[in-house]
Amino acid sequence: ELKMALLAGFTSALLTCLVLLGDHTAAGKVLTVTSENFADLSNGEWMVEFFAPWCPACKHFTSTWEQFGDWAASHQPHLRVATVDVTVESMLSGQFIVSHLPTIYHFINGEVREFDKDRSLSGLQEFAKGEGWREVEPIPWWRSPTSPHMKILGSLFWLSEKGKEIQVVLEQDYNLPMYAVFIIMAVATIVFGLLLGGVTVCCIEVCFRFFSKPQPKKIPREKKEKKEPSVDEVGTAKDKDEGEKESSTEEKEGSERREE
Repeated sequence: ELKMALLAGFTSALLTCLVLLGDHTAAGKVLTVTSENFADLSNGEWMVEFFAPWCPACKHFTSTWEQFGDWAASHQPHLRVATVDVTVESMLSGQFIVSHLPTIYHFINGEVREFDKDRSLSGLQEFAKGEGWREVEPIPWWRSPTSPHMKILGSLFWLSEKGKEIQVVLEQDYNLPMYAVFIIMAVATIVFGLLLGGVTVCCIEVCFRFFSKPQPKKIPREKKEKKEPSVDEVGTAKDKDEGEKESSTEEKEGSERREE
């Protein structure tokens, strides 16, 4: 019985050590960010690397990034380290406008900063430990990947990737000739563009009507009908003109006589 108790205690302690070791190893692993869990980046502090499997610089940087993840798990537990595969997450790639690889971003309190300092292990550690992110200006709102318009841009990138996938399916699975695939894709692009343009115009019109001040309606003035003068009125007007001419002539003659 004593041996069984000792064996049970040893087994329990060994399992506990294995669980703790497994948790520590899992915490030290680099996480993967996708479009589905992207909202998690708004909670806490993150450092995320955008990479591509075919990128030689990314392959060279992989070991450094994994070491940084292990270091963060043991020394900076509040900091989570993750990666984004741009070949899989085209929406996030377009949302961040990734122009070079690898690209590293820092997330905290809803602010996004691009890491452009020393990419060695010591440089990453100094940036995270010494709060070096405070020295970097956050990405402005008009280019922030968390803004609505940048999310729309990311959706367009996603649609372009889906279009490529549809093209491959039409060519390989349905054995359609190249010109037929081009015609189908061209028509789909035109229809989608018209729909998108129509929705955009409607949104602009609604916003314009909502924000513009209502102007008072102008009441049209009634046009007065022109009456033709009668014969009597024409004769009276002529008499007045002749009388005025005679009076002016008399005045001129009187002034001439005075001068003489």
